[in-house]
Amino acid sequence: MKKPIVLFCVVLFSLSLVFASDSPVASISLMIDANLSGNYDKISEESESLSAYEKMSIFSMHESSPTLPFVVNLLVGAGIGSFIQGDSKGGFTALITEVVGVGLYAAGYASVYSTASLDGELSAGGSALMLLGVGALLGGRIYEWIRPFSYSKQYNNQLHSALLGKTEVLITPVVTAVNNQMALGMVGKVSF
Repeated sequence: MKKPIVLFCVVLFSLSLVFASDSPVASISLMIDANLSGNYDKISEESESLSAYEKMSIFSMHESSPTLPFVVNLLVGAGIGSFIQGDSKGGFTALITEVVGVGLYAAGYASVYSTASLDGELSAGGSALMLLGVGALLGGRIYEWIRPFSYSKQYNNQLHSALLGKTEVLITPVVTAVNNQMALGMVGKVSF
């Protein structure tokens, strides 16, 4: 008796997936998951037929949060949080900066201590390399801490623009006559 019920549930679930993919909400979600930038025009075009509630639902489902990438970049480093967020440009930039920083520091360390063992004095060139390595590591870490927030803002603005169009605010001063007196007022228009 359990097998027919399980089979029925699996078939019902499969059919719901097949029919759900034909809905505009599902197709827009798939396009966003595939590539928001590459499908921007298609997303904008298809989202025109959606209600405001559907648009906001899609936006909240795909909205990028910087919290997890920030924490991972803070604790682990090497741009891994940016890669998790889907920001390969930021991830590679952070990774390359850390590799270069470690390389410079290691080269400077090797130079300082190989010459120090020979003549007892520290190498100025090796110390400069070590200092450059520390600077690159520090700069890379600061970049890793900031990047998830700037990427999330950029991604969410692009998603908002694709789904809801560009928001436009227009404020105009207006002079009117009220009770035989001149009055200054403001008229505003907000369009999405």
